Amino acid sequence: HGDMVQPLRVKVDREARRLAGYRYGRQIADDYLTQLGQGEEQVARWLEAENDPRLNEIVSHLNHVVEEARIR
Repeated sequence: HGDMVQPLRVKVDREARRLAGYRYGRQIADDYLTQLGQGEEQVARWLEAENDPRLNEIVSHLNHVVEEARIR
């Protein structure tokens, strides 16, 4: 995720922190961006392995942030 545009990284980080709190949000954002860097299928596998409904909800929001950035 090092090649991801910095403003998008910041948006993902902020959204995750808003939804999950500062520390946990940061970890989710980092994990999400790492998984996303390996492809969207990897994100799905990660969510399945974690089996956490709240994480699914947060990642859904983060996917929306990324999609909006791609559209622009």
